Amino acid sequence: MRPMVVDCSVTTGWVLISQSDDYTDAVRDRMATTRAFVPGIWLYEAANVLLQAEKRKIITREDSTEFFQIVKNLPLEIVQKNDGEWSELLLWLAKTHQMTVYDTAYLHLAMDRGYPLATRDKKMASAARLAGVPIFQP
Repeated sequence: MRPMVVDCSVTTGWVLISQSDDYTDAVRDRMATTRAFVPGIWLYEAANVLLQAEKRKIITREDSTEFFQIVKNLPLEIVQKNDGEWSELLLWLAKTHQMTVYDTAYLHLAMDRGYPLATRDKKMASAARLAGVPIFQP
């Protein structure tokens, strides 16, 4: 199976019922047979989503712990990029597609690796299509 880049809107759907759907389940199921990649920002973004959900009493601390246990058992690789050229490209992509720099990290990783992007974010999916990045289809 072809590897993919997975964004936070998909991964947090594995623990947040409000973000869970057939698509998030299909991505998780596919990860049993293929590798997936996330940019370094994903770890902070996912942790923040879970923290906010805990504060709002949508999930428990145990749910957050379970999420990271699930992730540890999946072939999910965190890709760190720290060079200036990469940062400059993220800024350009963010301006071009009117997205946050955080979101463009997923788009750029998919572009850089040539992998499809798994996302529930409509704006990110639209930007990916414009950039020639395929969207993961279950």
